[in-house]
Amino acid sequence: MGLKAKGLRLRFLSPRLNLLHIILVLLVVLLQPVSLSHASEVVLDEIKIIPNGDKTTFNIGFGLPLEYQKHFPRNFGEIVQIQLRLEEASDRTLHKEVREGGELLPPGGGQSVLVYVTYEEGVPGGPYLTLRFSHPVRFEIKPGTDRTSIGVTVYDEKSEKEKAVEKKEEEKSVDQMMAKARQAITFGNNKGAIEILRKIIRIPDHQHTREANEMLGLALERDGQIPRAKFEYKKYLKRFPEGEGATRVKQRLAALREQRVQPKRKLRRTKKVETRRDKIVTFGRLTQSYSEYYVDRELEGLAEELEQELQQRLLSTNFSVKSRYRGDNRTIFGVFNGHHTYDFLAGTEGREDDDKSDADVRRMYVELDDQEYDVAGKVGRQSSRNGGVFGTFDGLVAGYRVTPRWLVSAMAGKPVIRTYTDVDLYEKSFYGVKADVTTENKELSSNMFFVRQDVDGILDRQAIGGDIRYAKKGLSIFGLVDYDLAYGDLSLFNLRIGWNYTKANKLNFSFNRRHLLMTSRALEGMSVTTIEELLDYLPEDEIRDIAEERTREDDTLTIGNSYQINKDQQLNADVTILRSSGSPGGVDPIELANGDPDPTIYPVEATGNQYIYSLQWISSNTFIERDLYVVGIRRSDFTRYIENSMFINARVPFTTQWRPGFRLNVSNRDSESFGKRTTVSPQVKLNYRLNKSWSFDADLGVDIVKNDIAPNEIRARGRVAYSYIF
Repeated sequence: MGLKAKGLRLRFLSPRLNLLHIILVLLVVLLQPVSLSHASEVVLDEIKIIPNGDKTTFNIGFGLPLEYQKHFPRNFGEIVQIQLRLEEASDRTLHKEVREGGELLPPGGGQSVLVYVTYEEGVPGGPYLTLRFSHPVRFEIKPGTDRTSIGVTVYDEKSEKEKAVEKKEEEKSVDQMMAKARQAITFGNNKGAIEILRKIIRIPDHQHTREANEMLGLALERDGQIPRAKFEYKKYLKRFPEGEGATRVKQRLAALREQRVQPKRKLRRTKKVETRRDKIVTFGRLTQSYSEYYVDRELEGLAEELEQELQQRLLSTNFSVKSRYRGDNRTIFGVFNGHHTYDFLAGTEGREDDDKSDADVRRMYVELDDQEYDVAGKVGRQSSRNGGVFGTFDGLVAGYRVTPRWLVSAMAGKPVIRTYTDVDLYEKSFYGVKADVTTENKELSSNMFFVRQDVDGILDRQAIGGDIRYAKKGLSIFGLVDYDLAYGDLSLFNLRIGWNYTKANKLNFSFNRRHLLMTSRALEGMSVTTIEELLDYLPEDEIRDIAEERTREDDTLTIGNSYQINKDQQLNADVTILRSSGSPGGVDPIELANGDPDPTIYPVEATGNQYIYSLQWISSNTFIERDLYVVGIRRSDFTRYIENSMFINARVPFTTQWRPGFRLNVSNRDSESFGKRTTVSPQVKLNYRLNKSWSFDADLGVDIVKNDIAPNEIRARGRVAYSYIF
């Protein structure tokens, strides 16, 4: 089989065969047993590029919940920095991911306006998502529906005169193509007419759209392709149900239904009509990083031997490959993303039971989008961005476009349960339906769903809900509701509003209530890890009562304002209020039955209102082109401690190849339990891009910690990494 490398893409001479091989390999790997590790989360899960006329949308999917906070600059620039909030606790103080090269190529090939996407944790004020474009662009940011995605739409910045000229040329070109199509039908060249008409239909709406759709059905009918002609006629009537054309199409469709297709007596050879060549593009990335973490404490007596301790020595590897087949009316994706960690300290003193090696298949699926038959689907290990399904699952989502604006889907699968240990866990499965709806101008879109999930054979959760999104110039509104029918309670409610109430000011409002009820939550604090085992000690209704008691209600309210000083400077002020209801304690029935002297399940204390105040100044192109500085102060007034901090984060790209950076964070914490603590954290980082395929990263950070009660500490962190794109 011939293989030819061209830039960052691999083009195959036998696209269908190679795609089949890739799919088979993915499915074989999926069936292999893997050890799942919670620490192997990949944040930049997938990036989908969706071209649409004079704009391109980059949908960035996250591997864990990240809530959008704000971004800089507002809507025009070469570098975009998006501030996020990590809802789940994470110990990856230096976690960093980069996507570039072939991973950002548009579906039709050619160059991408997006150069790279970087995600960084452990950054003062962060985590941050940074996008670099090839030139300054006008853009729009749209947070995802469930805190696991974000959309960045980039608009073509042509002048009105250039757009008018292009539109006139496009109209002239379409006019000429329609004239050729009419001529082809007149002279009996139906196959030639079909080819031209399909090209016309792929062009966004124009004055010939209706006529081209009708003529395509006619050309197919005259060419003897009766089933396809019927399909095109039906599609025409869905899109254009009224008018003279609809009357003609109804008559032709009725005639075809009565007509019996007679087989031809003799097949005759026809000249091969040159059609658009199907093609497949395959690209991927291999990334490896080595990190170490040291702690140096001021200890005395018997504990002196623990003064200097190496706490982490880890090698992380991430491999991803994507293959995309694109035909006239059909697109197929094959995706694989695997992660492996090797812990050099596992098996040593104090960690004898830990495994050195952990592997995790993050994503592995095949996705189909067929515009001819109006079907779309995805099968394999994946994640859903809506529909009441949370996290990663192995399963199927299959949909049908009832109309161009309505996609109705059925879904079923088994959630992937990750744990630190190898103990037996409960098993979950789900099924449901959902409908995605959008208006013609894309200003309003919505999703509705029903889902039922079981755990170890009994009901885990059963919910209905949906989301709605409205976006118009200067205003964006998003709302999400998830109501559990089994427990009769509101599981999720989210409302986000962004409003440019003046040219320079934008109001950001976000309220999130989370009370996600599941029967499996009854296992929290228990000595067993499956509902099946718990059913040996308690009836189902009592287990459900315990689950309801143990499910905490968490509320988060954020109100902020972004003031655009000028195109390169922004001032942000935010207030966040957090509250958690806590959960009561109880008795572990298994330990009680086994005679354990302390079968207590300890309560989780409610927090009351907690406050975070922050002020940020962001500046770009300050000293050199494309530099970026974030300076801020922050106060956290929590139930158990009060912390004040100030920080600076700088990125100074001296050349296109060398991109150094510097960070400094100074904080002071006053805790009821541990007294006062002052921490000074400087960090330097360096990125070197050798060429289009190879890039290298290095980070070095130190925390100098002075405690009033506990021993003083110096913590040192280091990381080196490389990335190869093919």
